[in-house]
Formats: sequence, structure tokens, C-alpha cells
Amino acid sequence: MKQSITLLATALAALLCSCNVETPVKVLGNVVIEPVITRATETDFENGDAIGVTITRAGEAYATNERMVYGEDAFTSNLPWYRSGEQSSDFLAYYPYSETVPTTFSVAQDQSGEGYGNSDLMAAVKKGVTPQASVSMVFKHLLTRIVIDIDNQGGAAIQGVTLKNSIINATVNLESGECVPALGAEACDIAAHKVTDNSRYIAIIVPQTVKFTAEVQLAGGVTISKKLSEVTLKAGGQYTIVMTVLPTDVNMAISGQIEAWSDEGIIPEKQVSFSEDEDGFEYDGVEYKTVVLANGSKWMAENLRFVPEGCVLGEPVDEGATVFYPYSTDGENTTALKDEASIAKFGLLYSGDLLFSTAVNAGNVHDFEGARGICPPGWHVPTRAEYLALCGNSNKDDSGTEKSTVIDKTALFYDPGYDAAKVKNFNDGGWNLVFSGCVANNGVYNKNMIVAEKCKYEEWVGSCAMNFYWTSTGYLGSSATAKPQFFALMTTFTASNNEGKVSLSYCNSSYAAPLRCVKDAQ
Repeated sequence: MKQSITLLATALAALLCSCNVETPVKVLGNVVIEPVITRATETDFENGDAIGVTITRAGEAYATNERMVYGEDAFTSNLPWYRSGEQSSDFLAYYPYSETVPTTFSVAQDQSGEGYGNSDLMAAVKKGVTPQASVSMVFKHLLTRIVIDIDNQGGAAIQGVTLKNSIINATVNLESGECVPALGAEACDIAAHKVTDNSRYIAIIVPQTVKFTAEVQLAGGVTISKKLSEVTLKAGGQYTIVMTVLPTDVNMAISGQIEAWSDEGIIPEKQVSFSEDEDGFEYDGVEYKTVVLANGSKWMAENLRFVPEGCVLGEPVDEGATVFYPYSTDGENTTALKDEASIAKFGLLYSGDLLFSTAVNAGNVHDFEGARGICPPGWHVPTRAEYLALCGNSNKDDSGTEKSTVIDKTALFYDPGYDAAKVKNFNDGGWNLVFSGCVANNGVYNKNMIVAEKCKYEEWVGSCAMNFYWTSTGYLGSSATAKPQFFALMTTFTASNNEGKVSLSYCNSSYAAPLRCVKDAQ
């Protein structure tokens, strides 16, 4: 009996000790996730946004792709917690929610509306989670954001912005955060999302190595584009395209940073090839001859035929054309010369606005003296002074100090009989002046033709009579309504100047004319 009592007491003591060391079991409510993120659309998730959540405990799924909806600063659902005393678990969450956990993802081609927000794939991973009132998770962007900031100087409203040549399909690993272009996927165009009218557009891009073309659609059906150098985009990285839209062109550079996206540096514009030797240079794949004149200055011996990135080559009547073919005329009609031989002989025609990639106006017309413009490196758009040193005759400038025509009788090609230069003098000196004509203010080729009674040389008859060559020296008349102009080398054919007088006159910046570059001073 005593032994039985002793055994019973021992058993009761053991039971009491067991009760004293047992971990209390705590039962919580439903799983709640508090996200930490700066989203692409705003500064946080928006009410109604949904994520998918997978919870793994002891190697087994406690919840698979549970749909949780955002509201009151957290994601919630009807998923209950397991008991607090059990094992910890690992959380995997992603946005935006889909019916199955994604291993592939596609950004929208049209991101002008809801397609933008739905393209912002994000994922968050947190390990060793125990039941608690709410779980804080950091969501990381798995894709790349492009911000396009536009300085619209062209006047026409921007209708849209498109990023061309981008793969939109990706293979993803949410847990590792890896996102790569899908094998065999083709490049597409992506319509960007408008943030601010005429100012800011944004797009979500699959991380990839890409050569973008950024395209701006303007009111009136005009489209302007610009190519960029090849770049490797990083997941979570942001790249900002800063664009200046001009009346005839678009400039851009890529750089910048916005909170919650990493700054990935600069994407430069597409580089244009250039190499030079004693006899000439190669510029964007085209060979040009050069000449050193008797006064020591070095010039192109033929007209430029470079088409800047983003510009469209065509006729003046072609919608969107910004660089123009040379042409022929019979005095009443004109014909664009699109064959390689004609383009090589006459070059292309450029507006004054296009020369310097800036909208020329009364306030800046004097800012381009000696500028490179669209010339190759080490060369520039000639100044009035450099042409005056050749022809010896110029209209007065607008400084107020010149009262009449300026004459320089020491100029290289000056002819006393013309009190200016002759076309033949330029050609004998190796400069090779050609009659390329011009596009006038009315947006059509000038029809003036060299006629026999005003030309000494039969081979010139039938050529364009109204010829200009651009300088970088601006001119603005004294009138309150004066339009910005540049000095330009001009040919004049009359009965008394039948060998072609060459002098400097004024040319509206809206005209289109050929360009001959000159070497920078050494």
C-alpha cells in the first residue's frame, strides 16, 4: 500500500512538472502583410491591389498563391494563422496577382492606361516568420522603369511616346528575383504612360540588352524618333530619357534617378562613326573629300549628306520629313533627286533649326557662332567671317556698327569686276560649289532656274538659281516682327553677273539649304 502511494505521488509530481514547462499556445487571427515599397505608379500600393502569397512550413505548403487585397495600409485575406508554438515559415509574395504563381511574365504593349500598373512585377521574400499581428515585407521591382522627360519646343502638342525594339516577354523566378527575356521572344513597341501632358511619360520594360528607338508622336501626324546606343538594363533600375523636341528634330540623353529605383547611369545616344585623314573623312559611313585652300583653311569639298538620328529624309511635301533631297527644276515644276549619284553631288538640304538641334528664335539666334551643329567632331558650321574671307562681300550685320555692305578686297576668291566672288573662282580654288537650290518658307522647293540669257556657261543652264550655303552667324532685323535669320553664302545670276556672283546675304532659319563644314582652328 505504501509502495502504491509512493508511486502515485511520483506520477502526480511528474505530471505537475510537465504542466509547468509546456509552452503556451497562442492563436492569432488571419495573416496580415504590411508592404514596404515605393510603387511605380505612386508612392504606395493602392486600395484594391492584389498580391499572391505562398507560405511554406517545414517543407510543406501551408498556403499556395493565397490572394490578398490591399486596404488600410496592409494586405489581408481570410487565411488564418497556425498556432504560434509551431514551426516558423517562409513567405513569398508577388504583385500583380494571377491565378497561378507566375514563372513567365509579360509587360503590356499599351501602357498608356491600366497596362502600365499591371506591368510592374514585384516580389518579396521573408524567411523564419512566426505568427504575429502583421508581417512586414519589402517588395522589390523585378523589371526596369524608363522615365521620359520632354522639353517640347516644337509647338505641336505631344500625342504619345513609344519605345521601340523592346522584348515584352520574360521568364521569372520570384524567389531569386531573376527576370530575363523569354527565349525566342520578338521585339515590340511599347506605348508609354502619360504622367504630365507634353512633359513626362513612363514605361515598364523587361530587363534586357536593347537598342531603343524613342518615338514622339506630335499633333498633325508628325512623328519624330531618336536611336540610342545599346545598353544592358538592370532589374529594379531606372533610366530617365531627357528629350528636347524641336520643330524638326528631337534630342535626347538618358540619366537620372527616382526614389526606390536604383540609378543605373547614362544611356548615350547612338554613336556616329568618324575617322579622318589628309584627303578627307568618313562620317556615319559616308566618305567626304576635303580641301585645304590657299589661305590655309580646310573645308569639305562636297556638301554634307548626313541624316541625324531621329530625322526623316524626304521631300518637303512628305509628312514628317525633316531633311530634304536635292532636286531639279524646269522653272515651273520640281523633281526630287533620290538617286545616290545626285545625293553625292548636291548633298542634302537642312533647315536652320535642324543645324543646331535647337528651335531658333529671336532670343537665341546669336548663340550659335562657330558651333559644331551637325558637323563631324573637330569641324563646325562656318561663320560669316570665314565665308567673308573667301567671297569678300557681305550684307551688314545687326550690331549697329556696320552701315552698309561689307567689302574685303583681300578675300581669297574676290573679283574686282563683281566686287564679290565668282562661282568659277570657288571651283578653281578647289571648293567645288554646286547648285543645290533650297526649300523656302512656303515649304516647297524653290523653282528659280538658271537661264541662258543670264549665264555664261552652257553647262550651268537649267540648274537651280536660288542657292544658299549656311553659316552659324545669326541676324535679326530691327523690326519688332523680324524673323530670326542666318547669314548664308548666296549665288546670284543676272545679265551683268552671268558668271554667278557669290556673296553673303540673309536666309530665314526656316529655309532648308545645303551645308559645307569647315575644320576647327588648330
